[in-house]
Amino acid sequence: MSEQPFVDVLPEAMTDEQIARLFGQSYIIMEQDPDLKRWFLGFADRYRQARGKISYETFKLELDQQQWWIDNSAKYIADVRKELEQPTDYAQEIASDVANLKRSAANVGATMILKDEALLMEFAKNARRLGWNQQQTLDALVEYISPTDTGDLRGTAGLAQSELRQWARRNGVALTDDSILRNAQQIASGMTTLDDVKDDLRRTYLAGAYPAWSDRIEAGFDIYDIAAPYRSVIANGLEQSEDAITLDDPLMKKIFQAVGPDGKPVVVPIYEAERMMRQDSRWPKTNNAYAIYTDVGTDLLKMFGFR
Repeated sequence: MSEQPFVDVLPEAMTDEQIARLFGQSYIIMEQDPDLKRWFLGFADRYRQARGKISYETFKLELDQQQWWIDNSAKYIADVRKELEQPTDYAQEIASDVANLKRSAANVGATMILKDEALLMEFAKNARRLGWNQQQTLDALVEYISPTDTGDLRGTAGLAQSELRQWARRNGVALTDDSILRNAQQIASGMTTLDDVKDDLRRTYLAGAYPAWSDRIEAGFDIYDIAAPYRSVIANGLEQSEDAITLDDPLMKKIFQAVGPDGKPVVVPIYEAERMMRQDSRWPKTNNAYAIYTDVGTDLLKMFGFR
């Protein structure tokens, strides 16, 4: 009897994570065991090549033969037996597990799982039966961190999302929503830290975008902070607030993308930045410019004997 696909989604377009979820498995947990991950990646490739014509029974049969399952099957079977033979005690224990799980999910911002009681119960049972520790539980919860209708995350993932958005905006880095989501998920689970993510972004984006300042950027400085003295000079000269002078400002771009006679990036001195500011088309319209023009006119009159 030939196997038939049991989903309508085109298998060729499915990611490994989607295939794992389709078979009721956590991809995060798969990644924690190298042998299990190696087997699953091979299975996922075969699933796509077969255009989904691999049944759950085949998946389960292969999974049962993996050392990971052999190591965990005794605990799994014992928990199932307790659920069947001691339903009252088991119900109390699983209710406590679900309550703890809800708190953990809320803390990290795994809002998707909080909306589904059946999913919470299934997750709690898997955690018991597979002996997940706190970190493994957090790793699995990452899959359920999802934006609200407004695009915002909740919990620690939400805090990380807000920090990354602000950091990217201040430093002129264009991060996609998906990129921010992935980083926020990893931060919420403890796989990485906000500082580590920022360091990676500095090396990946800022050092290449501002080569004249790459040594300071790689030392941990943000280009936003490096640019502070320049923003101050420009803001004062053009009579604007410093917040209005971003790295996207044409004058700031000219200053931070300057090259020397040899064509190599150079650091523009503050006095040179002030001179460039006075050549900007916005400067003649300022009171600062008017005052200078007035002073020059007065000095010329004095030269010719007028008081």
